[in-house]
Amino acid sequence: GCTLVIISGCVVSVIFAQQDDVQYSTECLFTLFAEPGALCYFIFIICAITGGVLFVKWIERVLESYGAQSSLYQKWYKYHRFSYACIAGTAGAQSVLLAKCLIEAISEWVNGKNKIFLAYWQIYPVILFLCLSVAMQIYWLNMGLARFDALYNVPVFQCFWMLFSTIG
Repeated sequence: GCTLVIISGCVVSVIFAQQDDVQYSTECLFTLFAEPGALCYFIFIICAITGGVLFVKWIERVLESYGAQSSLYQKWYKYHRFSYACIAGTAGAQSVLLAKCLIEAISEWVNGKNKIFLAYWQIYPVILFLCLSVAMQIYWLNMGLARFDALYNVPVFQCFWMLFSTIG
C-alpha cells in the first residue's frame, strides 16, 4: 500500500516537473535572490534554524538542570530528539541551492560568458553560506545521532533535507 503511494508520487512528480533545462546567468541568479519570494524564503530559513538552535540550547539546560525524568523534560522530549534532525536537514538543504548557484556561476565562467565569476561580490556570501550550511548539517546530524536513535534521526533528517531542497 505505502509503496504504491510512493511510486504514484514519484510518477506524478516526474510528469508535472519542468522539462526544460534552464541555465541562469550569474547576474540573473543574484537578481532572483532579491525577489520578495526568495527573501521571504531566506528569512524563514534563518528564523527556523535560529529558533531550532535556541530551543535545543534551552531544552539541554532543562535536561542538565532537572534530569531526563523531570515532567518538564518529558513534556518536550519528542521535540528535543526531533529538533536535531530538523536543524540538520534544513541547514543541509541550503547547500543544494547554494551549490547550484556556485556551479552556474563557474560554468558560465568556464564557457567564456563571464570574464571572472569572482568579480560579483554576491558570490562570496554564497561560498560562505555554502560552507556554513554543510558544516551545520554535519554538526547537528552528528549531535542528534550521538544522543538519539539513528532509526529516528536519519529519516527525519532526510525528510527535512528533501523538503527544503525542493522548496529551495
